[in-house]
Amino acid sequence: MPKKRPNRKDPATTAPDRASAGTATPSPGHHDPGDDFPGNPGADRPATPGARRSSGPSPGDLLIAMHTDRDTGRAAGCRLGESLESWEEYARGPAPGAAALTELARRLGVPGDVLRRTLEILPQAGRRAGQERRRVEAAGGRLVTRLDPGYPRPLLDLPLPPPVLAVAGEIPEMVTEAGLAVAMVGARRTDAYGLEAAAHLARRLGALGLPVVSGFARGVDTASHGAALDGGGTTVAVLGCGLDIDYPRGNRALGRRIRGVGDEVPGGALLSEFPCGAGPKPWHFPVRNRIIAALSLGTVVVRAARRSGSLITARLAMELGREVLAVPGPVFDRLSEGPHSLLADGAAIAASAQDVLDALIGPSGAWGLLERAGVLKADGELKADKVKAGEVANHESGGTPGAPGGAAGALAGVGAPRRGLPAKILAAMPVGRERAPEALASDLGLGVDAVLGALLELELTGWVRRRPGPAYVRRADRQD
Repeated sequence: MPKKRPNRKDPATTAPDRASAGTATPSPGHHDPGDDFPGNPGADRPATPGARRSSGPSPGDLLIAMHTDRDTGRAAGCRLGESLESWEEYARGPAPGAAALTELARRLGVPGDVLRRTLEILPQAGRRAGQERRRVEAAGGRLVTRLDPGYPRPLLDLPLPPPVLAVAGEIPEMVTEAGLAVAMVGARRTDAYGLEAAAHLARRLGALGLPVVSGFARGVDTASHGAALDGGGTTVAVLGCGLDIDYPRGNRALGRRIRGVGDEVPGGALLSEFPCGAGPKPWHFPVRNRIIAALSLGTVVVRAARRSGSLITARLAMELGREVLAVPGPVFDRLSEGPHSLLADGAAIAASAQDVLDALIGPSGAWGLLERAGVLKADGELKADKVKAGEVANHESGGTPGAPGGAAGALAGVGAPRRGLPAKILAAMPVGRERAPEALASDLGLGVDAVLGALLELELTGWVRRRPGPAYVRRADRQD
């Protein structure tokens, strides 16, 4: 029989952090969008240069409104969310003149037209945020901004963390606070060996109390989510589409198990950085993969071709200082090429759950380490109330979660852009040499805004780093 939710009215069973326990909470300084609905003659009026507003939307509403705007772009939205304090004053004060806007865009590292568009929608922020909240609630979820207490702290390790997440269910506290989880990724079109290997590891890790994070795709992802729940554990599914999109077809029942329906206790959470209505576009998945990598101590690659989305996740994990592991497979199989190249280049082997624990937490008694750190009881039951950020990482065993794993050589060049403006810009950036956007634009005969947009995409996917100035440098470990 399914587990039932505790009585929320009983103080003994009420979660201390309601944001992470699945109860919708408003963003700090939440602005009631009721006055901004159609019918208010000023609701949709764009900002007028030089006009001053005595009040404005809350910071959380600004992030949500920007999050829903398709013209802003995912990478630029992440940059603007990260630098909210630098421009939110224009929601309450005079709009900047043309020269000031150009300088602000240059300083933030976003295209000028994107910043202009963002400032124009500020008067609509309360209405837009209210609409998106209702869409997410209709899909069984809630919105969490980077300003809210329930926002997963490990995502702040990303160069461009998502400003807003849609969450259905409950992200385990040990994930939101410490990233204490294991990511499992692999081929969508896998074989029986891949499905069984993924299920075996995920079931055992779930029984040990370690959450399993994956991408909710068919194949290895689906097997990992389901097996973690079957083992009595929890799982987090990171989507490549909006929370309201039924994708992939056939996973609706699994999604209901994860998020919990009715009186059932959630088995974890469905999570998306994309607004409602956003379909599963191909470019969404490499972007989604960085969240999978960031939420976990390490990433296990089960079955993957030599160049695949799973290896992109492994590369992102390595760049974040997380461990990379691989499950060995049949030597003549194409889907073994990815894991075997990782193993040959120094990745840890993942032939059992004990291998995973040893690699992530340290080889000296991983089970005992988890028990002594207060993560597990002696019988393997999870003690989430004892998990604190960094508590396991600093244990006397000497294990160092977050230490970068091997496989740098096997991952070099994986996911590099092969065509279009990002590929041209990457080719014009010698490793280790800082390039200003204006210089790149001059060399390539392009506008600065176009170059900035492409540089943001390259930064989002881990190919370049932003320096003060601003200037950009190609990562030394990201050569083809």
